Amino acid sequence: MNILGLYGWFGGNCIEGWVHDAGASLFKDGKHVSSISEERLSRLKHDGEYPYKSIKYTLSEGGIKDSDIDIVSYVRNMHTFESRAIEVRDYLELEFPNAKILIVDHHLSHAAASFYTSPFSESSIYTQDGGGNRSKSVPESFNTGTYSIGYKNYGIELLLDFINGYSDTTGFFNLGQVYNNVSVAVLKRIGAYDNLEDTNHPSFLESSAGKVMGLAAYGDYRNIDIPNIIRVEYDGFNFPTITSDSPLLIDSKLRAAEAIKPIRAEDLASWIQNQYRNSVVEYFRAIKTKEKSLCMGGGCALNVLTNRALLDEGVFESVHVFPGANDMGLAFGGAIYAAEKLGGTAPLENLAFLGREYTDTEIEEAIHETFKM
Repeated sequence: MNILGLYGWFGGNCIEGWVHDAGASLFKDGKHVSSISEERLSRLKHDGEYPYKSIKYTLSEGGIKDSDIDIVSYVRNMHTFESRAIEVRDYLELEFPNAKILIVDHHLSHAAASFYTSPFSESSIYTQDGGGNRSKSVPESFNTGTYSIGYKNYGIELLLDFINGYSDTTGFFNLGQVYNNVSVAVLKRIGAYDNLEDTNHPSFLESSAGKVMGLAAYGDYRNIDIPNIIRVEYDGFNFPTITSDSPLLIDSKLRAAEAIKPIRAEDLASWIQNQYRNSVVEYFRAIKTKEKSLCMGGGCALNVLTNRALLDEGVFESVHVFPGANDMGLAFGGAIYAAEKLGGTAPLENLAFLGREYTDTEIEEAIHETFKM
């Protein structure tokens, strides 16, 4: 059984569609063969276009052809409406004539990549990022995350679907975008935007949050006197809810505080990191339906300071994060999800090294080319 996982923009311009980190992943008879991001072959950072090069590479690594693929597992993005999903399916059926086509939800793929590579037989699973695919229950909005329970001998049971949305100036539930919006404001202060022609390009925005998380160590959130922009509400019976200020309201609060006392970029970084950390810890502390272990996926799972806090404060006994937690791991997640549905996969090792292999000759040639030796 040959299973190909795919992620990438389908039609149009991936930057305008805000799709990034395309790629492909191949499983043969339950065993992982190859996974690669399109950027590694196109040399375009965070390339989100349909992964033609990644498909060709993974099939070559597996020694098979298009016609040998039995299942194609295509992962949704926020632009994969039902009408677009039909278009995608029709195209993939032409490209892979003998394959069954699966259209897998964005956050289910994140969850599968994390849970099925973990050592846990049962686990809570939390995914969170800037946005996945369109919400099925609220079509005008999109999913920003999920909370599930995973069972290795059963599957992944979805308990909560997080949906972004506005209610006047508050109620913007999307921790990933809130963190990223403040991160952009921080990097503007230190001149990171100054030489960029396109400040909305994924190559900048996708790396902003990580830079700000590191910068937070040099600041002090207590120097910023602004009420919490992220709030956890819990009635003691149902699941907690998280609400957060809209970007416009956050910006107005920052401007008001700036008028009273100048804000350093380091302190602003520390402030948003502290807001994010505390809200996630408080949220999971309030949840009653959870396992002892947690698997995390989506770009927010790369916030290592928050992950550490969940352990240090005893919210979970163990935490597992798939190394490709952001969208780079979606093709792999789609493939391993399909493989698990068919009866389980072989154990995976060296999860941080799932990309392309390079020969000594290729490495030497790259060094010579770089340094013109």
